[in-house]
Amino acid sequence: MTLSIGPQHSGSGHMRIVVVVDGDIIVYADPDVGYVHRGEEKMSESRSFVQNVPHIERPVIHDSSGILYSYCLAVEELLGIQIPQRGQYLYVIMAEIDRINYTLYWLAILGIFLGHSTNVYVAYR
Repeated sequence: MTLSIGPQHSGSGHMRIVVVVDGDIIVYADPDVGYVHRGEEKMSESRSFVQNVPHIERPVIHDSSGILYSYCLAVEELLGIQIPQRGQYLYVIMAEIDRINYTLYWLAILGIFLGHSTNVYVAYR
């Protein structure tokens, strides 16, 4: 019998496990990482550039500006748009704040994996 277990959160990403069982014995297990976010590109085809912004941020919640920054740069280049210098500064500031946030998130998750839950409170404080 083939079972699909998940999707579940495996610490820092989404996945499912496809398990083949023979009675009570697991014969084969295949982790399918990124299962939840399949089809992002296909869903983006039917939306405008602006409608894709919250949609593109969703798969990478803890580093949303990193993926959104590259998307916005690509759209600006395709449309031939030059944003003001203030907007460029805001891009960089947002990316740096998000980088710090992502690093603290990684530190908190590492503490959980190592069995040290105090690390979560220190990182998020």
